[in-house]
Amino acid sequence: MKFDGKRFFWMVMGNVILAFGIAMFRLSMTGSDAFTSMNIAVSDTFGWKLGDWQLALNLILLVVEFAFGRHYIGWGTLLNGGLLGYMVSFFWTLLGNVFGVPDPFIGKIILMVAATFVVSFGVAMYQAGDQGVAPYDYLAIGMHERLHLPYAPSRIFTDGVCVLVTFALHGLIGVGTVVCTFLLGPLVSFFTTHVMNKLINGKDYEGK
Repeated sequence: MKFDGKRFFWMVMGNVILAFGIAMFRLSMTGSDAFTSMNIAVSDTFGWKLGDWQLALNLILLVVEFAFGRHYIGWGTLLNGGLLGYMVSFFWTLLGNVFGVPDPFIGKIILMVAATFVVSFGVAMYQAGDQGVAPYDYLAIGMHERLHLPYAPSRIFTDGVCVLVTFALHGLIGVGTVVCTFLLGPLVSFFTTHVMNKLINGKDYEGK
C-alpha cells in the first residue's frame, strides 16, 4: 500500500477520534460498541488487560485479512489493531479523572448519543484515509466486496456476533451497545460517502 502523508494524517486522527469516542461510551455506562464490549467481556473473564487481549485477537483476525484482503493492510492496520485498546484505556482514565461518570440518566444518554457519532466519524475517517484498516473492520468490508453485500448490513452482522459473545460471557450490554450495533454501519457509510470521500477522495465502501 502506497504511503501518502495527507492520508496518513487522516488515518491517525481517525484512530484518535475513534479511541476517544469509545472511551466516551465506556464513561456513559450504557454499553460500548459491540467489538469493544466483547473485548471487555473477554478480557474481564480471563483476567487480561483490554489492550493486550485486543492486540491478540487482532493478530488472529489479521490472518483472515492477509488471506482475502491483504491490499487493505497498512499503517492503519497496525495502529488500529495494535494500539487502539491502549488509547481507549488512556482516554477513559483521562475523561474519568476530569469529568467523572455522568450522574443523571439523561447525562449518560446525551454522552452515549455523542459517542455514537464520534465513533462513527472516527471509523469513517481512518478507513477513508486508505492507509490500511484493522482486521475486525475488514470483516465487513470483505463481506461487501467478496459476497457483494451492502456494507451497512455486513457491519450490523459482525457487530451482532460480538453482541452475542458479550451476552454469553455476561458482559455489559446496554442501550449504547444496541444503538451501535444498528447505527454504526449506516453512520459510517454516511460519513464515508458524504464527508470523507469529498474531503480526501477516500474509498466508498458502498460502491457508489
